[in-house]
Amino acid sequence: MTPHPSPETTAQSASRPASLRVGVVGVLSARIRYGSALASLPSAAITVIIDPDVRLARSWARQLGAKPEIFPSFSEFLASEAELDAMLLPIPMLLRQGHIRGCAERGIPMLCEAPFGYSLKANEATTQFAADHNALLFPTFPRRFDPYHNEVGRLLESNLVGALRQVRCEWGIPLDEAAVLENGVDDVDEDLLVQNLLCQSVDLARTWFGEAYTVSADVTPLRPENRNEKARKRTEEGIATLIVSHEKIQVTHTVARTRSSYPSERYTFTGAQGQLEFIARAGVHYSSANAPALYHHSHGQTEVLPIDTLFPDMTEERAFSLLTHFLGCVRGQETPHLTPADVRTAMDTVHAAYISTLENSKVVLPLHRAPDFETFFRRFETTRQLTS
Repeated sequence: MTPHPSPETTAQSASRPASLRVGVVGVLSARIRYGSALASLPSAAITVIIDPDVRLARSWARQLGAKPEIFPSFSEFLASEAELDAMLLPIPMLLRQGHIRGCAERGIPMLCEAPFGYSLKANEATTQFAADHNALLFPTFPRRFDPYHNEVGRLLESNLVGALRQVRCEWGIPLDEAAVLENGVDDVDEDLLVQNLLCQSVDLARTWFGEAYTVSADVTPLRPENRNEKARKRTEEGIATLIVSHEKIQVTHTVARTRSSYPSERYTFTGAQGQLEFIARAGVHYSSANAPALYHHSHGQTEVLPIDTLFPDMTEERAFSLLTHFLGCVRGQETPHLTPADVRTAMDTVHAAYISTLENSKVVLPLHRAPDFETFFRRFETTRQLTS
């Protein structure tokens, strides 16, 4: 005889909201970014997976314990009658405009990598299209939901190192493209990749130090047609250096190619009373299995702060918090912590870096013009030919 549920169990089931029907585009990227979180998130039910590798999609669905509809292409999904409450779009920049427009036309809320387009104009047009169709477009700046980065912000506010004098945000990209892809990066075109990374970096600095006011930069394009064997064989190669002025501090952002097997992030905060060094040891988008490290240098001594014991799983915590908040916004229970306006602010800073490189000048924010990319890449190619 099957026992009847207790009144308490019945009440809990009635109060628990039904799982939202969630779609995912791209198994490889989605599994890296959200796999662990989706497996343990009761508010999300994966009902659609879109990937040309149907066997891979079915395999991941079994791991999640889901029985979704599987579509080999996004166009086939759009032609179907499948209904969704939300869509996850961990896809390369060049695909984002079309996918966002397709979802917006069906009124599907979206969680999408940022920025939404290569140019300021494309990003704005895509944002406006989603707004015109009243479709939630939530940008992915995962470090906003990262407990380790938030702890670093708390320590800075506590005046641990005194008044800040210098801040450096350093990102390393492996020379091996396979390593980049395995760590959650879609954009093999390196110029698009650099824009992605810089948007993440400048947005994080904005959360710590407030709005940016000026940018001085030196950016070297590394698009596939501009690469050469000599450059590829260097041990370490700088791609971009940005000096961004905030109200009380200048922040230096650097992106470089390295021979490391994994992408890296290092943040150094030098103050009047010491230095705080945070080594994220993370993949470009999401953390690897290695825990980060936080060092406090003061009066000739180094103290290892126990940041790795505060939060047991950086990857799951970051993605879980991000997805939980996004789905809360879809339900109308929460107000988005991030909006397309935050993407535009980050893009302003990054695109100001291209203008600064072209004009050898300091550029004031907010940006009121777009960089001339055609001239930028043409000038670089001419310079490379003269020096080769």
